[in-house]
Amino acid sequence: MLRAAVCCAALVAGVGLSPGARGQEPSRPAEHDAAIARLEAQHVAAPDDLATLHRLAEALLARARISADPRDASRAEALAARALALAPGDARAWTLKAWSELNAHRFAEALAAARKAERLAPPSATNLGLAADALTELGRYADALAATQTMLDRFPGLPAYSRAAQLRFLHNDLGGAIEMMGRAVRAGRPRSEETAWALGQLAELYLHDGDTVRAEQAVQAALATYPGLPQTVAQQGRVLAAQGRFTDALAAYRRAAQAQPSPEVVFPLWQLTERLGLEAEARRHAELLNALARLDAKPGLSRRVLALFFAEQDGGLGTAERLARRDLESRPDIYSHDTLAWVLYRAGKLKEARAHAIAALKLGTPDVVHRYRAGTILVAAGDTERGGRLLREAQARAPHLAPYAAASVGEPRIRAGNGQ
Repeated sequence: MLRAAVCCAALVAGVGLSPGARGQEPSRPAEHDAAIARLEAQHVAAPDDLATLHRLAEALLARARISADPRDASRAEALAARALALAPGDARAWTLKAWSELNAHRFAEALAAARKAERLAPPSATNLGLAADALTELGRYADALAATQTMLDRFPGLPAYSRAAQLRFLHNDLGGAIEMMGRAVRAGRPRSEETAWALGQLAELYLHDGDTVRAEQAVQAALATYPGLPQTVAQQGRVLAAQGRFTDALAAYRRAAQAQPSPEVVFPLWQLTERLGLEAEARRHAELLNALARLDAKPGLSRRVLALFFAEQDGGLGTAERLARRDLESRPDIYSHDTLAWVLYRAGKLKEARAHAIAALKLGTPDVVHRYRAGTILVAAGDTERGGRLLREAQARAPHLAPYAAASVGEPRIRAGNGQ
């Protein structure tokens, strides 16, 4: 159980990779760019300088959190590999490798690298955060709780509080999650990306609680803290949709997709255009998702969301099931079970769908759409009492979102890096 200066409420949560432990990243994109340009020049002048390699890789990974540009992540991964080649016993280099592996959704490799760093040097906030994130993604929740508790005890601050909030959420302590994420917001630096991220996560928690007023207040504060962050603009779209303001939600999602056309943003935009009957626009977004799936085929960063997309396409169920099963193999958490359960339900494989839906419910996570999907599957499989209860609960808390079952209000985010 997480103690952390809060009462002993049951502990908890999740992924979209949390913000920086040391708070070193510059506060605005232009500052990221300027800092990276300076470090690149230093690296050219001294290509084997270990400190420069570390700082440049960290800066690139911090910028990648905002831009989602795979070139930054690839460059950082190469620099981490170079640092390890130069100093295989260097703990910071192993921490960089863990960050790069987590960023690439290679969770077992990320955990192995974080553990190697632990053996080489005293624990750091960054390394503990990366280990906790990897353990959560691997479904090793008890170990994730232990790593997060150590982080809270030794390095209290936004990265520790946000992870504790996410773990509380996963373990069905929504009130404790909201309280702890509020603490993360208060611990963050003013007008920083990390604080905006925490505010966005707070908005997501309020949505799961059915409080769209506070969710809107939190997302507006996030936008004011760090204007234009694509992830926050997409969260604004989710909040507006939860309020039934679909035209406004559409505008927000369009802005987010223009800035960051990732599957995680384009998929809900496609769903919303489908819902509103905008057939030509929906087709364009579907074509883009198909193209993004081809680009993502090897790394598999977006298997989960793409599986949900293909499950809604004519002739797409085979692809959806393949993606969902591969996601569960590499990322055996409750959300992978939830995704596979939904895909199998769409394919009419009710017995197996029910088994994965039960596995997804094992922590009691109060995710609205997660529960809606499980309820739908259980009712179809004949468990009308339990399934009906889940459906009624989801609909009561999110009347506009719950029927939109293939979407997620926003599952817990792990934002690897710099301890975030």
